Amino acid sequence: MRKRIWIALFIILAFLVLLGYRNRDFFVSNKGIFYYKKGDYGMARDFLGRAASSRPHHYNTALYLSRSFWKLGQYKDARESLERFVKANPDHHRARKELAFLLFHGGMIRKASLLLREVKQKSPGNGVFSPGEKILAAALEDFTRGNPHNSLKTMDQTANFLPLEQAALHALRGLAYSGMHLFDKAADSFESSLERFRDNPLVLYHLATLYIERGKTWEGLYLLDRATSLGFEAERMFGEGQAPAPSVPGFTHPPNLPPVPVMTDLPDRFRAVEPENPVMPEGKMTLIPDDPAPVYSLYRDAGFCFDLTGGESGPYILVIEARGTKSCAIWPYIAVSVNGILQRYVYVKGEVWRYYPVNLHLLEGENTIEIAYINDSERLNPEEDRNLYLRRFYFAKEEH
Repeated sequence: MRKRIWIALFIILAFLVLLGYRNRDFFVSNKGIFYYKKGDYGMARDFLGRAASSRPHHYNTALYLSRSFWKLGQYKDARESLERFVKANPDHHRARKELAFLLFHGGMIRKASLLLREVKQKSPGNGVFSPGEKILAAALEDFTRGNPHNSLKTMDQTANFLPLEQAALHALRGLAYSGMHLFDKAADSFESSLERFRDNPLVLYHLATLYIERGKTWEGLYLLDRATSLGFEAERMFGEGQAPAPSVPGFTHPPNLPPVPVMTDLPDRFRAVEPENPVMPEGKMTLIPDDPAPVYSLYRDAGFCFDLTGGESGPYILVIEARGTKSCAIWPYIAVSVNGILQRYVYVKGEVWRYYPVNLHLLEGENTIEIAYINDSERLNPEEDRNLYLRRFYFAKEEH
């Protein structure tokens, strides 16, 4: 009798321990989702990662873990975490749909379309797709079948698109316009997509290609590095077989990278200028001593202003001697303005001092030059520090 009581107590205790363990996993998962909805994606990833290892069949845990990776710019981890869930739960149509859209954003366009088609066939009318996702899936199928015109018509249908669906809609429009060689419209669509979600590797890559093809080299190189830092693997897209738009750069091969637009030597006509009345934001910029020339170190998205007195009004070239340090494969990106008017973006790509020429328009007399360091806080690796260093400035009137 006593033995039976002990056995019963042991079974009850084991049940309570198991229940507590399961509730712990439930608590950890819900806490991760809570952090995700608060916008703390790092904490969400940590809690959901712990929960996913013991809850391999819980969809919300897998979904929000993948989305946390995505929001943190860790696209490859987002895709692989969702792929693990789909492998363990091959008949979970919602997860397969989410994975298809992740594949689309990563450049695997044809594979994404095939997976969406399979989900639609196996789950007709069961509410897997939102109204916006139905339109996107149909438009993507038109595009991968070589019908960009039909794809655009499909996307003209009215629906209440969620914010990320709007980003995907503009991305797909950009691809369709590229397939029709309407590159200005394609660039506008890609830029609209990035306004809604700025860390989309597919959009960054294709917009970079368009920029480079149109001579906006620094802008293109910057976007290419951003796409690479997000884990974009162009060879996956090129390996999909026949491309939807074979004659368009970026679909079948990487863009043809031009020479980096820096100057190796300065012609005699360039004269060195000492910045007049430089404005150095406190806590965002320092003057580094013990250097052959004054070195300005910029960080925390600082803007450095100084006055420059020109001759007659007209086009000039300002040469900035600069170098940078990178984080997450991204180098300092700066915007150069004259009297409040943007003239050019420059990507300071390299740790050695180089001459970066900037074409600008100066008025007669005094002009205010502003160099705004605009990406110091973008995608940082805790073990790296992205900083911008400026040393000398030169300018000359542009020769025709």
